[in-house]
Amino acid sequence: MPEKQEVTSMSRWKLWLLYGFLVLVMAVSVTVLWGFYAFKLFKVPQNGMYPGIAAGEHILVKKRAYGQVSEVKRGDVVVYEQEKDGQVYYFVWRVIGLPGETVTIREGIVGINGREASQEKMGNREDLIIAKEKLDNLSYEIAFDPKVPDPPLQRTIQVPADHFFVMGDNRNHAYDSRFEGPIAFSSIVGKSLH
Repeated sequence: MPEKQEVTSMSRWKLWLLYGFLVLVMAVSVTVLWGFYAFKLFKVPQNGMYPGIAAGEHILVKKRAYGQVSEVKRGDVVVYEQEKDGQVYYFVWRVIGLPGETVTIREGIVGINGREASQEKMGNREDLIIAKEKLDNLSYEIAFDPKVPDPPLQRTIQVPADHFFVMGDNRNHAYDSRFEGPIAFSSIVGKSLH
């Protein structure tokens, strides 16, 4: 006759410990996979977004942050990709102009649909002039290099549907929509959480 095996409280404790460990491993795995899918760390190689983001800094980017064009807001710092010479490059700039808006650049001053942004000098940092740029309810710091003359460009650009006019905060050291034109919504990889 086979013997009955009795489960002792010690073996139950080990069983619950094993279950708890397995649940913890699964939770960590799901979190890591979700984080890998939802976020990405980018290293910013140049000072085009200084003073907010300096060269060499890492920024955390929420991938697929926008489900539709209307979710992108003026002032968002976005990462987008662009192919040049068969290679994909990533850029990080601030959204200034939205689809359908008219963006003007005159003597370093940005205008949106006839409203000019104000600039208030805040001081100097690392040989750059730091100013607070304000447009409507949005404000952020920008930088100007007094040793580099403003680009001689005077622009008026109508932003096409599903596109955005983006600029670097370090105005004399950013090759952005002033030179390359507006970027397509489809090129946006994500939004910086910096």
